[in-house]
This record gives sequence, structure tokens and C-alpha cells, in this order.
Amino acid sequence: MITSLHRTAAAALALGALAGLAGTARAEADDREYLSEATFEDGTSALAVRSSAVLGHAAAMAGGNTVWSLGKNLSAGIGFYTLATPVQPDAAGAGNLSFFYGGLELEAPLYTYRMLSLAAAAHAGIGQASYRVKAADTGQKTLADGTVRVFEPSLEAFVHATRRVDIGLAGGLRRVSKPGIAGVESGDLSSKVASVLLRGHF
Repeated sequence: MITSLHRTAAAALALGALAGLAGTARAEADDREYLSEATFEDGTSALAVRSSAVLGHAAAMAGGNTVWSLGKNLSAGIGFYTLATPVQPDAAGAGNLSFFYGGLELEAPLYTYRMLSLAAAAHAGIGQASYRVKAADTGQKTLADGTVRVFEPSLEAFVHATRRVDIGLAGGLRRVSKPGIAGVESGDLSSKVASVLLRGHF
């Protein structure tokens, strides 16, 4: 009687262990399928709020991108970013500088684990810096514009909140060519960049 109970209990434990292993394997497969669907569909569109520096001042930027999948290892598209408000380089507020840029964006996945993903990205494009100055004595306004080339590599980390929506953080380094504006150098526009991202899949 006792031996029979032991055998029954052992069989139940074995069946339970097998069921647990099957459930774990199925969950892992679901995660892989979820990430495959969520990360590599036809494309994504993202909105970005960025913190960087312009003319040595902290500056907020806004923008976004849309990229289309070229396969599971690469996506390509376009992006555009602009200063949220002009930067005033002097305390008197006599002048301000506006800055925007846009161009090609590439993204390549590096690592995925369950609901998390890590990707490398790069932006290569052109932009414009505009420096407006108001003379203190006459009130006359002068404007100087300069075209710049921009290259910005970055790393992006995303949490897949749903099958269609991701929330992410990114860190990168913006390199900008000299704008050809008196008093504004390449280093005044180049900066480390930190971003908060909201991305949707389509």
C-alpha cells in the first residue's frame, strides 16, 4: 500500500516537473516570438526629447525618426531634431542661436532578452545654425546662417511595454562641423546627447 502511494506520488511529481519544463520552454518561445514581432516588423516611428549642450549652455531638443526594416539585422530611415527654444549665449539676451538638423538614420540590434532590447544607432545628415543679434544702441537685428554636417552615433535601450509601443533611453555623441558663423565653433554645437524615447511599431 505504502509502496503504491510512493509510486503514485513519484509519478505525480514527475508529471508536474515535465509540465513545468514544458511551460518554461513555451514561455521562452513566446518571449522570443514576442521580441521578434515587436522588434523587427515593417518599421518604427519614435519621438525623442533630448538633453545636450549648445554654446556651453544646457539645451533641450525635440525630434524623432521613422525607420523601415531591411531585415532582422538593420533598419534605415530618416530623423529630424531641433532646439526646443533658442539658446542665448550672453547674459544680456542680445542674441540667440537656433539649431536644427536631419538626415539618414541606421539602427542595428545588438542584444535582446525577454522584454528588453539594446541597439546601436547612427545619424548622418546636415543642418543649419542661425545666430541672431540685436544691437544694443540701434536695435538693428542681424542674422548669420551656417550649414553644418552632423554625425551622431548612439546606443539605445528599450523596454517593450506592449507589442506596439516601446519606451527607451539613449546616449550618444553629436559631432558637428564648423558652421562658418563668426564666434561659433564646431565645439559649440558638438555635445554628448541623452534622450528619452517613445517608439511605436507599424
